Amino acid sequence: MITIILVVADAAILIPPALIFTYLAALSVLALVERRRPLCRARRLRRFCIVIPARDEEPGIARTVASALHVRYPAGLFDVVVVADNCADRTAGVARAAGACVFERNDALHRGKGYALRWIFNMVAAPASGYEAIAVVDADTIVAANFLAVMNAYLEGGARAVQATDVVDCPVSGWMSDIVGIAVSLYNVVRPLGRRALRLSAGLRGNGMCFESALLREIPWNAYTQTEDVEYGFALAQRGITVVFAPETSVVGAIPAQSRNAESQRARWEIGRYSVIRAFVPVLARSAIRERSLIQIDALAELLIPPLANLVGVTTLLALFTWLLVYAGVDALKPVGAGWTIALGLAGIHIVIGLIAVRAGWKTFVSLARAPVYLLWKLKLYGKVLSSGHTEEWVRTARDAERSPSS
Repeated sequence: MITIILVVADAAILIPPALIFTYLAALSVLALVERRRPLCRARRLRRFCIVIPARDEEPGIARTVASALHVRYPAGLFDVVVVADNCADRTAGVARAAGACVFERNDALHRGKGYALRWIFNMVAAPASGYEAIAVVDADTIVAANFLAVMNAYLEGGARAVQATDVVDCPVSGWMSDIVGIAVSLYNVVRPLGRRALRLSAGLRGNGMCFESALLREIPWNAYTQTEDVEYGFALAQRGITVVFAPETSVVGAIPAQSRNAESQRARWEIGRYSVIRAFVPVLARSAIRERSLIQIDALAELLIPPLANLVGVTTLLALFTWLLVYAGVDALKPVGAGWTIALGLAGIHIVIGLIAVRAGWKTFVSLARAPVYLLWKLKLYGKVLSSGHTEEWVRTARDAERSPSS
C-alpha cells in the first residue's frame, strides 16, 4: 500500500514539470523553424515618441540618447524624451545636452518606473501631442538603426503593441553575465519567436516595446510593480490584445558581470514576478475559462511557469530521489524515474535547440556548465530577500564600473 501511494504521489508531482518542459521544448523547435515574414510595406510614416525612463543614469544616458537619435527615420517624425525620475545626479542635464527633450519628475510618494511611465504617457499619448505611437527603451540601451522603421511596419500591419528583440550584452565576460545572457536569450527571444509561429502574444519585456497612442488611452498604464512591463502585458492579454514580436529589430541592454551588482536586479525581477502572479492568476484564469481564448490561456501558462533554472534544479533533485528509491528496491518507481529523466531531456531540448535557434556560439554552450553555480547563487539570493523583506520601489541596478575597486 505504501509503495502504491509513493508511486502515485511521485507521478502526480512529475506531471507539472513534464508538461512545462514539453511546452518549452515545442517553443524552441518552433523558434528554430520559424521563418522571417516580409514586413508590411508602410503607406505612411507615423510620428513616434521614444521614451527613456531614467533614474540616476548620468554615466550612460548620453550614449542611449545618441543611439535613439540616430535611428534611420525622418528626423521630423520622432522625438526622444527622457524622464529623469527622482534623480539625484546630472541625468537631466546630460540627456538635454545630448539632444533629448527632458522631463524632470520628483514625487517622493510615487517612486518607480511604472509611475514614471504613467506620468509621461499622460502627456505624450494624449491626442494633442501629435504622437501616433510611443516606444520605450531603457536608459542603458543601444537601439538598432531600423527600430522605428520596423515598428512602423508592424503598426501598419495592424499590430497595436509590438515587442522588439530584447537582448543583453556585457563588455566583461563572467560566469554571472554568461548564464544570465543564456536565460535572457531563452526568455526574451526563443519563447516569443516560438509563440510568433503560433500567432500568440509575445508578452512585454520592458525594453524595446512600442504601443499605439490610442491603445495607451484605451487601456491606461496602471502597472506599478517592479516588473511593470510584464504586468501591463498581462493586462493586454486579459483584453485579448496580442503583443506582436518583431525579430527584425533589437535593443541591446547591459547586464552586470559581477554577482554583487546583479543581486538587486535579480531580486527586483523575482519580487515583481510574484506580485504579478498574485494579481493576475485569478483574473486570467476566469477570463481564459470564460472566453476560451488561446492568448489568455497561453498568458496564464507563461505566468505560472517558474524560472527555468529553479525548475531544472528541482526536477533534477526529484529525479535523483526517485532513482535512489529504485536503487533501494522500490522497482515500481522505475517508470516514474524514466518519466523524470524524459522531462530533463525535454528541458535540455528547450535549452540546446533554443540556443541554436538564436545562433549562439560554442562558448555559450560551454557556459552551461556553470548553471549549478548560478542556481546556488539564486538560492542564496532568495534567502536574502526573505530575511530582509522587500519594497516595490524602483531600485536602480548599480553598474559594474560604479562599484569596481578602481572606481
